[in-house]
Amino acid sequence: MKNYLDVIGIDVSKLTIDAHIHKRRVHRVFSIPPKPSLLNN
Repeated sequence: MKNYLDVIGIDVSKLTIDAHIHKRRVHRVFSIPPKPSLLNN
């Protein structure tokens, strides 16, 4: 069995990326900018 010093969780959705470092109890949310529409040119 391996011993891990920490675990990092990452969740990717259409609008955000959520990252969580469990042992440090750090949680960050990053916004994903919308893609430019080809119809708006």
